[in-house]
Amino acid sequence: MKEVLKIAGAVLIAVVIALLCYVGLPHLRPLMAPQGADQTAAAAVDSLVNPVFNNVEQAVKFQEVVNANHYVDSVFLAMPEKTLRDVYAVVSKKLPRVQKVDIVSEFQNNKEIYENLPKYTKPDPVVTMTTKEQTTVTEAPPSGVQKTTVSSKDTTIDGKHATIETSIITRE
Repeated sequence: MKEVLKIAGAVLIAVVIALLCYVGLPHLRPLMAPQGADQTAAAAVDSLVNPVFNNVEQAVKFQEVVNANHYVDSVFLAMPEKTLRDVYAVVSKKLPRVQKVDIVSEFQNNKEIYENLPKYTKPDPVVTMTTKEQTTVTEAPPSGVQKTTVSSKDTTIDGKHATIETSIITRE
């Protein structure tokens, strides 16, 4: 008998909740729906995202536009950050307002150039240590490599005089 009462109580609660939803929601919908300018903006966005086609030609044209936009997005998102920075620098000098399609167009038109630009690598710091008892012969750096001494310091290590030199090697 107790189980029957529990089931009856649960059914009664479910019926009350369903009744409240059925009666209450139509009265709440106007409060939840966008009003005025928000409603106009929502309708405009909906018509762009989910347009109504009057004929097959409109549907085909919409598909072409969506495919073109998808292509632009794909190229833009696949572009390495360094390349994006390089392309943006060029486009921003040509145009007062830079858009995604402008960046993709510039990249596609000059893809071979952008893909063959030298890659930027952070310079490797080089530490050289010499002592008075040791003579180091330094060869000239290879072609395209430049060594710049950042700092040089004389110190004593294990009772021996040493010079610690910090250099930056850059590749041209």
